[in-house]
Amino acid sequence: MDESDGKPHAIMISIADQAHINPFVNLPLNIASKGFCITSVYLEFVHHNLSKGHHSNTTELDFFYEARKSGYHWDLLREKGHVPCKDNKKVDLNYLPRVESISTRDVLFATFQEVKKADFILHNTVQELEYETLSALNKYVPNHAIGPVNFSKILGIDTISNSLCPESDCTKWLDSKAPGSVLYVSFGSLVQTSKQVIQEIAYGLLLSEINFIWVVREGIVSPGDTNVLPAGYQDKVKDKRLVISWCNQIKVLSNPAVGGFLTHNGWSSTIESLWVRCSDDLLPHNI
Repeated sequence: MDESDGKPHAIMISIADQAHINPFVNLPLNIASKGFCITSVYLEFVHHNLSKGHHSNTTELDFFYEARKSGYHWDLLREKGHVPCKDNKKVDLNYLPRVESISTRDVLFATFQEVKKADFILHNTVQELEYETLSALNKYVPNHAIGPVNFSKILGIDTISNSLCPESDCTKWLDSKAPGSVLYVSFGSLVQTSKQVIQEIAYGLLLSEINFIWVVREGIVSPGDTNVLPAGYQDKVKDKRLVISWCNQIKVLSNPAVGGFLTHNGWSSTIESLWVRCSDDLLPHNI
């Protein structure tokens, strides 16, 4: 932290994952409101996807405009299947341009070694939810629960572009539905499953005859596979249901028409549903 210009200066670095990008947009806003100067550092992958998702919207603030110079190839790691980590196998990462060969275990080990040097650690959680865990961690280094930080009262939820994927605006469709009549279905930004599971969920939702918004993101089965729904499914659901690839989850959950949330129970989805007081129906993480 630097105070050479009279203000405390904090540098914030986030990994290229949607669940981390959301709080890492709102936390700097809250810190800056207390008089801090904030420099946010993001990977090239983040800027690439943000630009791809929001290039047609010129009214939104590009929070990452100055944070575009990192060259770590997160998208290449995803393509090779090394992100997210699926097991504890040691793999040599020797294919990243301008990066010397390093093993996946060394990356993880180095991360935890560096954490031990921290003066304190902040967690996007609530003390009452994880008291025992935080108490155990406090034996090694001070840990503080400051969550949830996915939300900012300083700027509205539509002001800043923070999505790594192009978003569908569901507002008009939701506003045409009765309060509490829509089930929102989403399994996060990382979880992968089989086509069989997706198709069974598809038929279950269809047979339920309820209104629903279902986020079927690209890569939920495998990278590049966009043909995961049963043949003719979009025609069968018609106006009563909405199948999209991505959306502003907080905005959708906050709409009065949404009465339930079918989720994989990822941490971001959990605290976001708690924040807007939307009831959850949970599927196991490895759906």
